[in-house]
Amino acid sequence: MTEPNSPVEIVNRQLRAYNSRDIDAYCALFAPTAALSRLDTGQEIARGIDAIAAYYTIRFKNPGLHCEVKSRVALGNFVIDHERVAGIDAGFLEVIAIYEVSHSLIQSVRFIWPQTKSE
Repeated sequence: MTEPNSPVEIVNRQLRAYNSRDIDAYCALFAPTAALSRLDTGQEIARGIDAIAAYYTIRFKNPGLHCEVKSRVALGNFVIDHERVAGIDAGFLEVIAIYEVSHSLIQSVRFIWPQTKSE
């Protein structure tokens, strides 16, 4: 059993909000200055809660959006998930997501996903 505000529980709550496409519950788990980026390319996806909300509001319009955690490693303030996501591209997208949690909020998420032919 995890502590109610442990990094693992915060990431679990984020996953539940993601899968229910609840933008308010999802954004409530991020720090106001949180950042999303691609670790493999260095590309910043969104910085700040307003940008994160705008990014995921578009994603959450897809009723087929769903994320399943295939495996997880947690150490200190970090939770690293191997995720399988449906509803973004045709088929499934395999992603590594590295969550940094501090003060019961997600401070950053760094993603690694395979390059596409257009990248």
